[in-house]
Amino acid sequence: MASAAPTYVLRYFPVIGFAEPIRVLLAAAGVEWTEEHPEWPQEKPNQPFGRMPVLIEKTEGKPDFVISESQTIARYLARKYGFLPADLQEAAMQEQFFDQQHDVVADFNKCETLAEGEDRRERRKDVDEILDKLIEVQTAILQRNGNTGRMFGDGLSLADAASYGFYKVFMIGFVRLQADIANVIRAKLTPEIVKHLALVEADPALKAHTDKAESLMAVVQPQPGKL
Repeated sequence: MASAAPTYVLRYFPVIGFAEPIRVLLAAAGVEWTEEHPEWPQEKPNQPFGRMPVLIEKTEGKPDFVISESQTIARYLARKYGFLPADLQEAAMQEQFFDQQHDVVADFNKCETLAEGEDRRERRKDVDEILDKLIEVQTAILQRNGNTGRMFGDGLSLADAASYGFYKVFMIGFVRLQADIANVIRAKLTPEIVKHLALVEADPALKAHTDKAESLMAVVQPQPGKL
């Protein structure tokens, strides 16, 4: 008799943040999952490393499997459910893109929340430069894949989930830090990336998630007169 499929609990704050690629992968995998928003900082000592996100995998008859760190969780799910190729070099190409995006988000967050004065201006300049390079590289990846809207292959991948989460963090999540950040990012986007983001958001496998979440495409393609 086959064992029951695992179910998942994702612990994170009630924001987009670093957990968005994880949400996309869980939705795309078609597994049963729920999200918890622990009281913070009261629940901080009860997390594996005192940080979130945390993923709990529950399988009947086995101890819960608990892991932390957003990139580790995303990689685990991507490998478990086939969103990363078995070929190590092909997988590494996706993972380096994922890591680069994560670093840009972290650097921008530090710049906007920790830096001041000249230090802030210099840090922001560095963030803008690496963001421009990232967009250039991503556009080239999409073009090499035939401008299908997928970054690698013909189906949803870790890179697609990471990319969608990345732009959602910047264009929706970081508005609290910088009100016009969506306009800044929108001006940098290439047609290839816009097509890519629209395809990810419209993926039928993600419908249960995207229907209840804020639409990125509503920000990427605003109504006339609202630029």
